[in-house]
Amino acid sequence: RYVWGLELAAEIEIALGTTWGDGGDPVKAETELQRAVERLEELEELVKERKMGAGLVRRLETMRSSALVSLAVNANVKQKDPAKALAYFERAWALRQDEFMRVLRACYSARAGRADEARAILREVTPSPLSHYNMACTYALCGDVEPALDFLRREFEENQVSPGAAAKQRAWAKTDPDLASLRGDPRFEAIVGK
Repeated sequence: RYVWGLELAAEIEIALGTTWGDGGDPVKAETELQRAVERLEELEELVKERKMGAGLVRRLETMRSSALVSLAVNANVKQKDPAKALAYFERAWALRQDEFMRVLRACYSARAGRADEARAILREVTPSPLSHYNMACTYALCGDVEPALDFLRREFEENQVSPGAAAKQRAWAKTDPDLASLRGDPRFEAIVGK
């Protein structure tokens, strides 16, 4: 159930932001995603004020965290602004600290040049298909080619629900700055295609 249609409006803004990002307009993507974050913050406050339940607040926080992660990805990959990406991620981390987010935290540590910290975080994570791609990115950023290629291969073997989704993810991997250290390796080319 949606809360007064405001939650649905935020979902639409998140979808629009993702579409703009995929379409190559990171500024419009950021605008839509920021609107969603602001709408969700306002909605969370209203739900708390009206004492509508911790479960609903948690759901909205999780949704806001996801929007902030999308903003971080957009800032890192599309806008090439790692400082902005880190600021968005830190806000998302404050809301949600599950296994998926721990892998992202490792990735941000690796981007900041803290490879030992990133590896330590990953040692505490139980890999799952939902984390394979980000684990590949983290290991690639740390210069650990073998585990990076292994997790990237596993991403395409275990986590793609359709040929279209796999093609989209392969296209993303070809330009993802986190995987730059793997480009030129024939095994990388075999996994993502030429």
